[in-house]
Amino acid sequence: MWGSIGAFILRYRIPIAIVMLAITAGMGYMAQFVRMNYKFSGVLPKDDSTFVDYERFIGQFSEDGNVLAIGFRDSSIWELENFTKWRALGDSLRSVKVPVTNRTAGGKTIDMRSAVDSVFSAAHCYTLVRNDSLQRFDFVKLGSGGLQTQADADSIRSLLYNLPFYEDILYRKETDAGLMMVFVNKEIFDSNNRGDAVDRMVSMCDRFTETTGIRTYISGLPFIRDETMKRVKGELNFFTGLSAII
Repeated sequence: MWGSIGAFILRYRIPIAIVMLAITAGMGYMAQFVRMNYKFSGVLPKDDSTFVDYERFIGQFSEDGNVLAIGFRDSSIWELENFTKWRALGDSLRSVKVPVTNRTAGGKTIDMRSAVDSVFSAAHCYTLVRNDSLQRFDFVKLGSGGLQTQADADSIRSLLYNLPFYEDILYRKETDAGLMMVFVNKEIFDSNNRGDAVDRMVSMCDRFTETTGIRTYISGLPFIRDETMKRVKGELNFFTGLSAII
């Protein structure tokens, strides 16, 4: 059988080569019409029972697919200078903005919108304090009294380690590990308006590592989607260039 197939290919090699070139040219031409979908899509059909249950769940409790996770494993984070820079990193991430194009009847306008909704870390978390005069509980930020001395950083650490709710979420005593969660703007990150927001956040983390020596580890769906999109764009540019050559 293989001998017959080989003989067929050799006998009709020129027509086969022409067909293959035509198919390649057609695929290269159609590649220019490919468009990016920035919204994360599931793999299940929309009428699948599991997908329906999932949609019902996120409709009630929201979803966690918009969190950029930044981790570390270093006890020196609690040194005053390092912890001050950790807090500054969170503030910088929260201030990241991207240009958003708005189309109106009069034309287009560009507004700068925040790419991050909130930041949650040891330097950006709260505790409940009983307010007897108003008979209620108030949210008070840890370290709201200031961060000027090593004693202030130690105080925040002590308060945090005495809040079991945050254990294994923001910190882990046994390994000196910690986490910063960056909640990104879902509307922006599901569109091409997000631009290079993730790259800028990664650069900020790299600068933090350079100045403190504390290595950061980045994960989360926004980061994974951005890395995947870069690869897809690279392949798309290749086929678009190929179609232009052909």
